[in-house]
Amino acid sequence: MCLEESFFWGQQHLPPDDPHHQYSQCALGLLYHIDGQVKKAVQLLESLVQIQALTLPENHSQLLLSQELLALAYVDDGQVKKAIQILETVVQIQTQTLEESHDIPLMSQSSLATAYQADGQIKKAVQLLETVVQIEAQTLPETHFHRLTSQFNLATLLWRLGQHGRAMRMMTTVVEMRQRSLRENNPCRRRAEGWLDHMKVSLEEG
Repeated sequence: MCLEESFFWGQQHLPPDDPHHQYSQCALGLLYHIDGQVKKAVQLLESLVQIQALTLPENHSQLLLSQELLALAYVDDGQVKKAIQILETVVQIQTQTLEESHDIPLMSQSSLATAYQADGQIKKAVQLLETVVQIEAQTLPETHFHRLTSQFNLATLLWRLGQHGRAMRMMTTVVEMRQRSLRENNPCRRRAEGWLDHMKVSLEEG
């Protein structure tokens, strides 16, 4: 049974707050988002969050995950202000209940930085990512995917703010680590290499 069939079967045979049905709904919403069907993703995830908000405590991990996924769908749907409002609440709750070095709040802070960036609040995004990068540098291996992704995102934002030297140094580190840990044709490695080449050319021409 495919995910859509599982969800629609659950709609007909299970109560809305059934954990298995909610899992299918969450997974299908994420799949729709990845597939570019953002409106469908928003519709599913809004319904899921509405139900979970009535049946789960506000700090429940599943509710917070659903809210974060909905917020990211909002960003791609152009509803950035809504996304920021949700993510700020998610991050606030997580920082009250989890260690700051826990990977879940760090990922949520990265999501919030993405929303800030989409809203043009680049300085806020940078401030948030700097904290994430600093913590991950103490808790994750230097070739860890999440750590390198945070550094990559921060480097691109620093470049946009005109901090070219710092951005280029950070992107150089990302490229070196990805060259050590990823194959030559890996999209993440190639994207970082492309950015570094762009930075070098821009500085030479400037």
